[in-house]
Amino acid sequence: MKALFSALCISGVVATLASNNVSLVDLGYYADFDQSGPFATPEVRTHFHETFLVTSGPGVFDSVGLQRPQGTQDNLSSFFPTQFEQRLFFPSQADLEQAFPAGGYLFSGVGGSDGPSSGELLFPALLWPSERPEIDGSTYSDLVTKSAGTEIMVRWNQYKVSGDGVTTTFILEDLTANTGVAFDRQPLVFDSFVIPGADRKPGHRYLMQVWFAVTDNVFVGGFPSADGEVTFHHRTFAPFAVPADPGTVAGRINLEGFPFAFGEPVQLEILDSNGTVAESVTTILGNGNYFAHQTSLRGTRLVRFKAKTWLSQSVSVDLDSGFGDVDLTLKNGDIDGDNTVTIFDYIALSENFDEAFGEPTWDTPSGSGFSAQDCDLDRDGLITIFDYILLSGNFDESGS
Repeated sequence: MKALFSALCISGVVATLASNNVSLVDLGYYADFDQSGPFATPEVRTHFHETFLVTSGPGVFDSVGLQRPQGTQDNLSSFFPTQFEQRLFFPSQADLEQAFPAGGYLFSGVGGSDGPSSGELLFPALLWPSERPEIDGSTYSDLVTKSAGTEIMVRWNQYKVSGDGVTTTFILEDLTANTGVAFDRQPLVFDSFVIPGADRKPGHRYLMQVWFAVTDNVFVGGFPSADGEVTFHHRTFAPFAVPADPGTVAGRINLEGFPFAFGEPVQLEILDSNGTVAESVTTILGNGNYFAHQTSLRGTRLVRFKAKTWLSQSVSVDLDSGFGDVDLTLKNGDIDGDNTVTIFDYIALSENFDEAFGEPTWDTPSGSGFSAQDCDLDRDGLITIFDYILLSGNFDESGS
């Protein structure tokens, strides 16, 4: 590889200036699969390719270009001062391999303290894992049937490959709380993980990931301080929900016009038989708009949900057994918070039309007493016709 790089330098393909401030050059090949439940076969989810160039500090390059082996040119994006990257998706593994074949990948840094400077990452073959991860059906079934607080050992097929750079990774995320629960990476024979009972909370939604990976540590000519990596991943994603306990209210709250409502507060009220609020809490939506609440109240109760500009909705829940399958979509347009979409909401929106986030008046109340921020129904930082459409579609509607 070093001889090939030297030949390229002599021919002028690679710039002769070397940068000691590139710390990592990485190519990642991904084939992702979804396993939808116990005994389900993992199905293809997506294929994508990632490219990274990481510098030891900011200002090393202003921009970074990439030339693939077949001559295709790319410009890497910079979302962080020390990192240039690109991610491209493909309909199949064959399409990915055609776009990013084995061979030499030439990185060219321009501007900054070290530009122009070039380096080449070379690798001879595509080293995909020979199999895809699959969660054992019986242990997967235990996750969705056994009560919260029960310790479960999860198993999957063993990755029977020898060699350096071969790893298996297990990741468990609590989507409801939006937190990582477990992470373990081991070489070769890692094929099970014990999930403690304390990490299986009633009504919570989780996502398991099992990764099989092969990493080739390769030479990067022209960047003498850089590590070079080419990694091939087969990853399986497997969701599950822990059964509800008595007193559990859990599920998903969708907010019209705002599909990715992670972190959005929702008011949850539990009513008694007279319609009086017996308990009121603010629950924060997690990844996928999931939530979970545990109450000491029992019996069949009406549970009401209300978010900022969304009309309330209610659902009847048997708290003696608990309920983990709430699935509601709240209607949008209640700017003034009176739980009805009326002419007063329309007036507030009209007064703030064409305002944009960043303008000095964005959070300044208009004559109606509401700011542009209050009227941004779709949370895109602009008051536009799309906010009008949401409001108009629910005009004269009231919450329940």
